[in-house]
Amino acid sequence: MKTPTSLAAVVSNPEGHVGRALLLSGRLTDLCTKKGCWTVLTDGEHSVRVRFQDYGFFLPQDALGSRALVEGRAELRTLSEREARHYAEESRDGDPDAIDGPQRELAFVATGVRLLPPGTAP
Repeated sequence: MKTPTSLAAVVSNPEGHVGRALLLSGRLTDLCTKKGCWTVLTDGEHSVRVRFQDYGFFLPQDALGSRALVEGRAELRTLSEREARHYAEESRDGDPDAIDGPQRELAFVATGVRLLPPGTAP
């Protein structure tokens, strides 16, 4: 895929994008502090948690703040309270105690991530 879908379009109409192969672009604003097994991609206004297909790859901790192209599929998920607290514990600014009950989220399962050199626009 060569042309990214805007994150704003995906966030504003998640049902219209779920299950479709997509290329997203943005900045990595959070990253699992344990293994790099998930990240958060943002365009500055909208964001989505990105997990990696089949737990098949991870990102290095120094990827935080990088611009990236992420290929994969969007999905709507309901996280159990336990899973949501787990993500909050691994987040740089997460507050597990703020989680109360199941959490609905738009997520993205990546099949690939390309970190872009500083100053490069996707």
